[in-house]
Amino acid sequence: MENKIENLVDNGLESISASLRFLNLILGILLVIITGIYLLFLGKKEKKDRRLTALICLLVGCLAVLSAVFQVANQ
Repeated sequence: MENKIENLVDNGLESISASLRFLNLILGILLVIITGIYLLFLGKKEKKDRRLTALICLLVGCLAVLSAVFQVANQ
C-alpha cells in the first residue's frame, strides 16, 4: 500500500515538473522586471532599507531565472 502511494505521488510530481520549471522561469523574469522598474523610480533620498530589499529581490529573481535555465538545459 505504501509503495502504491509513493508511486502515485512520484508520477504526479513528474507529470507537473515541466510546468513548474516554466513557472519558475516566468516568476523569476517577472521579479527581475518589477524590481528593476522599482529601482528606476526609487529616489536617491529613499531609505537604504528599501534599496537593499529591492536589490535582494533582484538577486533572488536572477537566481530563479538561472536555476530554471539550468534545469531545462539538463533535462
